[in-house]
Amino acid sequence: MSKMIKTIGFFIKFFIIFAVSVLIILKFGIKIDNLSLLNLHFEQLYIKLDKKIILRANNITLPNLKKDDDIGSSDYLFNLSQNAYFLGLFFDEILLNEIKVGEISVKVIYKDGNFFIDSPYFLADLSVLDKVDKNTEKIAIKRMEFKDFKVNIWGDVSANLRAKEYKFSGKFDSYELNGNMNFTLKSNILRYKIFNVSAKSLADFMAALDNRFGLNKEVRSWIYGYIVADEYLVKQINGRVNLVTNDFFLDDLNATATAKNLSVKLDKSLEPILVSEADISLINSKLNFSLKSPKYQGKSLDGSTLYIYNIFNENSAGIFLDLQTKSLYDKHINDILKVYGIAVPINQTSGKMNAKLTLDINFNTLNVIANGKFIAKNAKFLIANAPFLADEAVIELNNSFNMKINAKNFGMSFFNSDAVANFDLKNSKATINGTLKNLKIDELLDIKNEPFNATLDFSKSDTKLDFNELGLNFIFGDKSKISIQKPENFILKSKLLSELNIKDATFLELTTSDFNNFKINANDVKFSLPLLNKNGSDYDKQSFEILVDNEKISGKSSDDFIKFKSDEKQTKIEIKNIDVAIKDSDTNATFKGEIFINGTNSNLIFTDVNKTLKLPKYEIFMKNRQIKFLSTPENGRISILKNDENITLEANNISGEYLNQFIGKEIFFGGNFKLKTIGTAKNRRGEVRFYDAYFRDYLFYSRLLSFINSVPALLSLKTPDFNDKGFKAKNGKIIFKQESDILNFIAIEISGSSANIIGKGEIDLKTRKINIDLELEILKDASNIIEKIPLVNQIILGKDRTLSTLIKVRGTLDEPTYSTEVIKDTLLVPFKLIRNILQTPFLIFE
Repeated sequence: MSKMIKTIGFFIKFFIIFAVSVLIILKFGIKIDNLSLLNLHFEQLYIKLDKKIILRANNITLPNLKKDDDIGSSDYLFNLSQNAYFLGLFFDEILLNEIKVGEISVKVIYKDGNFFIDSPYFLADLSVLDKVDKNTEKIAIKRMEFKDFKVNIWGDVSANLRAKEYKFSGKFDSYELNGNMNFTLKSNILRYKIFNVSAKSLADFMAALDNRFGLNKEVRSWIYGYIVADEYLVKQINGRVNLVTNDFFLDDLNATATAKNLSVKLDKSLEPILVSEADISLINSKLNFSLKSPKYQGKSLDGSTLYIYNIFNENSAGIFLDLQTKSLYDKHINDILKVYGIAVPINQTSGKMNAKLTLDINFNTLNVIANGKFIAKNAKFLIANAPFLADEAVIELNNSFNMKINAKNFGMSFFNSDAVANFDLKNSKATINGTLKNLKIDELLDIKNEPFNATLDFSKSDTKLDFNELGLNFIFGDKSKISIQKPENFILKSKLLSELNIKDATFLELTTSDFNNFKINANDVKFSLPLLNKNGSDYDKQSFEILVDNEKISGKSSDDFIKFKSDEKQTKIEIKNIDVAIKDSDTNATFKGEIFINGTNSNLIFTDVNKTLKLPKYEIFMKNRQIKFLSTPENGRISILKNDENITLEANNISGEYLNQFIGKEIFFGGNFKLKTIGTAKNRRGEVRFYDAYFRDYLFYSRLLSFINSVPALLSLKTPDFNDKGFKAKNGKIIFKQESDILNFIAIEISGSSANIIGKGEIDLKTRKINIDLELEILKDASNIIEKIPLVNQIILGKDRTLSTLIKVRGTLDEPTYSTEVIKDTLLVPFKLIRNILQTPFLIFE
């Protein structure tokens, strides 16, 4: 035991002696030029103990730190705070010009309460101002720089060294930012508050932040890049950092700020959204922008907001844009959607709009979800390049590629409906169902109150709209087309087709560029019009091409037999190589506007009286109840004027053949005729004058010759004027009038070279009965003639040296009979006939 006590005493004495020796040595100071101890190396080391230790060294080399031991500015701050107490407790002065740790050099100075440290990551220039209490000192930070983040702070620190608690209040600057900062450091946790920060730009700050924390590229671009302001003011940023683990607790970070004159660029190809000011807040990893007076392409976006969510999460971060506007939904909004691969085929051109569009963009996948609701009133749209109208339309966009339109009084300039349309935007197709209130294309189509279902295909450059059950197909493009697959469904509902007496067609197609002007192709049109082919068959089937130019309509048949032009004032029709059948009732129609008809190689067939006018050319003018007809056959002229019931017919310089057409019988041959009638179709009066013509109604004339040949007393009438061609007249006139079915010949005077015919009488057109008296005069050498006449007192010699006889024509037009009269009638008749001719007031050519 005593030996052990001696041994312990020896060690105590040795330690005391060693300690006293060290203290004596330190009191006088130790200088060492070079010292290597283990992995440490010192140059020009000086240690002295006064009341406290003085430590100086020119160069200290420490072993390389492991990669995991690499430290940053936050580590220096923490280590400084942890060891500040001991520095002041044990050291009076520290001067270490260079401490090398691998490639890193650090300078440390401490003297009289002033502390300076400089490293590649951190610089601090501090001084202890005074002691607040036995545990707390107040330290002034002249300058503290976090070099790896380019942050400078200055201000005052209250340090409770025993409790290891530090509080700071001061200012900072970092890149373009400068403002105020407060923080507390306790138990490894640095709590900070940054406020009243102003900046003109965030470019360099965001680049450094990205370098430090590895921000998502899209997050960094949206915070600064896509969104840029002229001026920023950060009201406050609150957060905390664990200086041991470098955990910045980003989910707890919150901040508020304002930015002025923002430019929000959704894509480099788009014009930016301009914002006068935005309130910005960060809470729960969500950076929210409340926009004031936002405008896009001059359109107000009031009420619009945007926020970036999960801002610090690489995989789930994204942006949510809520765009609202009361401006037109036009290409500018669609351009935004197109950037994200969403093609909405709607472009509003007029009306009112209340629109809300949201875009949810994931920064990692760049997947976009678009939703929207657009309420339009009294609007015009281009839907897939097709022009639509709507009194009210609610348009909903769901999950980017589904769109629904619910519309009232929805359609185009030519149709109106209540409809619901569902769009598949991925496949560029839609289905439409509803009630077709009306569909009217000029006078061609007129449909009302029809239920319908339709399909819209806008997958190609031209848009197709098909009314499936109705058999209507629309193609919209530079030239839009309307195809009618089932024309029979619409004929009864078409005013134009009904007025044209169209019964059917195999196909109709309308082409237009503006839905005001149309080109119409109608194939195999069946119609019922008073038109005949030259062989007498009905001209009732043909194809047509029709042009509608505003209020003007023109067209032609495929065989070129019919051409027409029409506007509000007049209609012009050209026909050739086909005949026109006319009923008396047709001439009593009332016509809208002016109608001009030109016929070439076209006969007019009057079906009621079975008469045909074969004319090389003619013109017809119709207006209200007036009809004018004009033809110029050869060198002649034929005109007809009808006003209400009155008809005036004039023919000048026409041949007998043309006159036969008016009469309906082959009576005349050759010659030159003038004709005029006035009155109605049943009650009229007229006059015919003629020159160098033959009278040769085959039945009437042949029976007259047979009668003359059969009566020996009349053989003397065989003058050169009676021959195989008929009775040759040098000139003559016929005055007549018609009352209902009775055609009354008031006077007939025909002058031949050697004989004259004077007569009067009537024909019942209904029964075809004839009652005509004719006086035949033979102008000749009386002596030669008298020798040949039997004395039966039937032929009288007058003072003008003529012989005459009376022939009575009776029977019917189909079976005329002839007879002579007794002497007393024979004596009286010539004078009566001549008196009638001379005294008649009806000389209408005079």
